[in-house]
Amino acid sequence: MAKIVILRTIGFMTEVSPDLQAKIMEYTLKHINPKTDMVVFYPHRVNPHYEDDNRTLITFMDGLTKKVYAKLDDYGEPDEWENLYDSETVKTLRQAPNCRYTITFMLAEEY
Repeated sequence: MAKIVILRTIGFMTEVSPDLQAKIMEYTLKHINPKTDMVVFYPHRVNPHYEDDNRTLITFMDGLTKKVYAKLDDYGEPDEWENLYDSETVKTLRQAPNCRYTITFMLAEEY
């Protein structure tokens, strides 16, 4: 996969311990891709499985007290951004050159 920018919401950063954040991010980076663009971590045991035609991976993470989402967004080929987005969005996207994807880690309540 192309370059990825990792984004973390304030809730994820303040309510999930740094060690647990690292485990969630590591797991996500191994499982998320353009076909499976969301990972949902439950604070209680569930059998890992896919939903939404394999777009969403449902799993759990020991130690969580709240549900966490990891969401992959695809902004398309950087060469096409001017044709796809307004100038302000393109300016923002160009701050991370050639970065097609972002993964946002957030509490479910922040989605």
